Amino acid sequence: MKLVDVPKLIGQPGSVFLETVPRAGVPGQTLLFRDPTDIISTRFSADVLACLDRIDEAIASGFYVAGYIAYEAGAAVAGLALAPDSRRSLLWFGIYRDVARLKREDAASLGLHMDATRPVVDEGDFTISQIDYTSRIDTIKHHIREGDVYQINFTAPYRFNTSLTPVELYCRLRRRQRVDYAAMINTGDNIVLSLSPELFFKRSGNQIVTRPMKGTASRGATQEEDDKIRAALQADAKNTAENLMIVDLLRNDLSRICTPGSVETTDLFTAETYETIIQMTSTVRGKLSEGIGYRNIFEALYPSGSITGAPKLRAMEIISQLETGPRGVYCGSVGYIGPEEEAVFNVAIRTIELEDGMGSMGIGSGVVWDSDAESEYSECLLKARFLVNDVPTTRDPFVIIETMLLDRTIPLFDRHCSRLERTARHFNYPCDTQYLISEIDKISRLSNEPTKIRVELDRQGRFAIETSPYRPTADILRVVLSSSRIDSSDPFRLFKTSRRELYEAEYAAVVAEGLDEVLFLNEHGNVAEGSRTNIFIQSKEGFLTPPVESGALPGVYRQQMLDSDSQFIERNLQVEDLLEATKLYICNAVWGWREAVLVQR
Repeated sequence: MKLVDVPKLIGQPGSVFLETVPRAGVPGQTLLFRDPTDIISTRFSADVLACLDRIDEAIASGFYVAGYIAYEAGAAVAGLALAPDSRRSLLWFGIYRDVARLKREDAASLGLHMDATRPVVDEGDFTISQIDYTSRIDTIKHHIREGDVYQINFTAPYRFNTSLTPVELYCRLRRRQRVDYAAMINTGDNIVLSLSPELFFKRSGNQIVTRPMKGTASRGATQEEDDKIRAALQADAKNTAENLMIVDLLRNDLSRICTPGSVETTDLFTAETYETIIQMTSTVRGKLSEGIGYRNIFEALYPSGSITGAPKLRAMEIISQLETGPRGVYCGSVGYIGPEEEAVFNVAIRTIELEDGMGSMGIGSGVVWDSDAESEYSECLLKARFLVNDVPTTRDPFVIIETMLLDRTIPLFDRHCSRLERTARHFNYPCDTQYLISEIDKISRLSNEPTKIRVELDRQGRFAIETSPYRPTADILRVVLSSSRIDSSDPFRLFKTSRRELYEAEYAAVVAEGLDEVLFLNEHGNVAEGSRTNIFIQSKEGFLTPPVESGALPGVYRQQMLDSDSQFIERNLQVEDLLEATKLYICNAVWGWREAVLVQR
């Protein structure tokens, strides 16, 4: 299959590339707009509304429109005389006859020739000192004390040099943090890269939805920790108050363009899990009034209250006085409109403008009465790590693995699918389980002998499925203890992934010696697991297995045994327990339940 050369097409001026990821059962999509029939663009505030009228005319004529609207255009949309005419376009939209809806493989081709060894940023600088930042925070608090505003979203630019091409930079950042709404725009004068998790609005027919984000917390190492952090975030008075403030603002904005009584808040204070953070969102939706066009929508909603503060208009006035320069596309919006009453626009946070190797990305935070200037400044520097922190982390690419045995049927197949989905959800990998089931079914119909099936799921949601004949092992397996210790606190121990270099090396070594498996102790000397198996010992109490906290992978066969009979028990085990056990067993979904004997090397 020949892949679409996305990098080449994005290199053409007038091209717009948009990606959304699957979430909550809604499929993602990858769109490519190119060869515009016309461009709608202006640097002059007085022309912004006329440009929005041209967008409505293009949509009415059956065209697609895709591009961006800068934050400073919001003053003109809102009727405020705040911003002077801009050096760059206040909005830029291409008009297109059609759109290419790409396959996942085409989007994945973006990174095929990416050099991952070069730094993302060669040199960069947050352009406001801590002293100046603190002074402006004090001014914001004065306005809050005087009752002018409740909150201000204050930002400043981070400027940098990069030797990466725009496509390379986009791929590196997208690899590091999957987001719901990503884009590359080539205007011919500059390149816009947007990697935003936040929806500004989505239109489907006469329905319109906004999903503001307010409230953030770092993720935990386990699902249980994530659950606790999620609950704490949703119970935090400061975060919920800020979120509710923006929800009320957007309800008011939507009421201007929706039928009376149709605006409602759903999924209030939902905690969404991303690769490194948990983000609190709420959803506000409504039914558009008859005859509402896109100029009307932008006049009512733009810019998003989540990046201004509240009340919105007064917050925008204060922002124009305090910030040292224009935000540009950052805090604006990137998206597309289709002729069939469809539109999706993001809130353009994590958005970069590039020109001749020079880049700029705004960084900011919401400031309220009890905000601490030093903490807010530190938060801004932390957010800059999205660009500058290029060291490998536990979130770098890897594949999720499931291995199973097909012998007419697949035992524990539902458990395999559940674990795969749970792991994919934790790492924010797209996972189409129904597609996997259909592929496994094809293999089942063609297989006439016991077959080992290995499934790999990558960050783009692509499955790789390998099959090999199942070769039965000896009746009693010979196993040895490794001299290497594992770290039971490593969060990857809870998930079956390709992060298993030590296991693969040690297993290969013991097989070369004519042995069957290698067992590992953790850093405390407790028994953990085998390189491919879970461990059970038979004792007077029953069948004992190391707990997950000792470093044991939650294997599907292990869990089946624990769930099936009360004589299967989790217990901390020492080497002496292995030596003194009535019998030693190891198990996995391919080998099943196997007796083993511990031998000396």
